[in-house]
Amino acid sequence: DDSIKEYCKVGSIFDNFDKKYDLIICIEVVEHLFEENSKLAIDNLCKYTDDIIFSSTPIDIEEKTHHNVKNPSYWANLFAKNEWE
Repeated sequence: DDSIKEYCKVGSIFDNFDKKYDLIICIEVVEHLFEENSKLAIDNLCKYTDDIIFSSTPIDIEEKTHHNVKNPSYWANLFAKNEWE
């Protein structure tokens, strides 16, 4: 829908963003990254917003592209560390 195009952006999770955003949505991305890269990705997202909708599969270890399947508390701790930095 062209009416919302200016409000949406697609790019790499490691990119520097052009501004701060009201909300960033990250759905089923970081489990496809290796652990160190997923930490960098979350650090990067947190630089550009105070509000993130985040989803990551906590149990699908059989998916070949899932390199970093963790439980929800693991991800919550990574996000919490950014709050205090």
